[in-house]
This record gives sequence, C-alpha cells and structure tokens, in this order.
Amino acid sequence: MRLAGGFVATCALMLALVSLNVPAYLQADYATAIGEYRSVDLEDGSVIHLNTNSAVSVAFSERERRIDLLYGEIFLEVEPDGSRPFLVFSNDGLARAVGTKFSVRDLDENTLVIVSEGAVNVLSPSTVARGAVILTQGQGAQFFAGTRPVAVELPKPAAAHAWVQNRIEFDHTPFDEAIRELDRHFAGKIIVAAEIPEAAVVSARLSLSDISGGLQAIARTEGLTATRIGGFLFLVHRN
Repeated sequence: MRLAGGFVATCALMLALVSLNVPAYLQADYATAIGEYRSVDLEDGSVIHLNTNSAVSVAFSERERRIDLLYGEIFLEVEPDGSRPFLVFSNDGLARAVGTKFSVRDLDENTLVIVSEGAVNVLSPSTVARGAVILTQGQGAQFFAGTRPVAVELPKPAAAHAWVQNRIEFDHTPFDEAIRELDRHFAGKIIVAAEIPEAAVVSARLSLSDISGGLQAIARTEGLTATRIGGFLFLVHRN
C-alpha cells in the first residue's frame, strides 16, 4: 500500500509539472491551478475571471489597459473608459474593447474570442493594416498566430461561458470532447479504456464543484463506469 501510494503521489507530481508552463507562470500577475477558479478586481473597476489552469499579466498606463493571456482562458467584464482602450494579447493577436463582456481562450496554437455583451475588435498581425474583425454579442472568432481571424459557429454562446457560473454545459457534444473538457478541470488524468461509438454525444449541465459526479453521469450514458484510482486518476471502463 505504501508503494502504491508513493506511485500515485509521483504521478501527481509529474502531471503537475507537465501542466505548469513555468516560464509563463513566472511572468504572471495572476494565475490558477488545474481545478481552481479566480476573479480579480482591477484598479479601473473591470473584472478578470480566470478559468482552470490560466495565467495573465496586467499592465495599466495612462494610455491603455493591457492584459496578456499567457495561457488558459479568461472572461472579462470591462469598465468603459474612452481614453484608455482595453487590450488583450494572445498568440500575437489582440482583442480590443471599450466596455463589454467577452472571453479569450488560448488553444495552444490558436486563440478563440467569444463576445457575451457589447462589441470587440479582434486583430492579428495580418489584419492590422486592413482593419479589425468586429464581433458583437453571441459571435466568436478564432485565429492562429499571424493569420486573419475567422468567424466560428456558436450554437449556444452562453454555454462557452458557463464556467464563470461554476458550471459546464454540453449540448449534443461528442463524447470524447466532453471527456477532454472534464479532464481540463480535473487535477489528474481521465483515461477512457473502452471503445466509444463515434456517434455518441453528451447533453448535460454539470457543476464544476463535482467533477467526479459529472464524470460518473457522463459515463453512465454509454453504460460505462468511472473508477477513481488514488486521488489523481479516473479510469472510464465497462464492467
């Protein structure tokens, strides 16, 4: 038992080190660990909500309010200030807002911007000379570093921001995609050791405070069981 416990602890440490972007973390003014969520009140009255495993740096001046998303995802409630634009940088592009609510998510090689309220100008190096892509409520755009932003279809934009209210919402989401999303919020690893039909989808509204219960509920939709091994591993399997 002592050996098993040591093995689990070693695995947990390795997972933590792999998931932590150390250089970016050291630049951060605010950060969250996996499974942690945080809201930060800024000096201008704006609010940053940090999703799981996220980090930002903040630099305010007389001319601008700058946020650098170092990794992860943030939701912003921006206080209007006509003299100082609110800029969020990610993957060599930026989202510019005056007073609005929107999210920015770093997807490693690209960035996703979704507007909940108001309007946001999305720019990348390839569009600076030709103007910005303007997003309004319910719209989203995605761009790779150095490429022009492109619109993305958002059947239910509010679901993308459910995490701000401590929820995850799935609406006919592919089963494997739903598992990956739960895994993003779990400080460990979820392994699926069973074949899942490609057509399998999940529709559910789950609490971020109970990832274990949410995983069990999703597993049952395909006749599976989620077994917890130690504190940092879930195995999804057939009985």
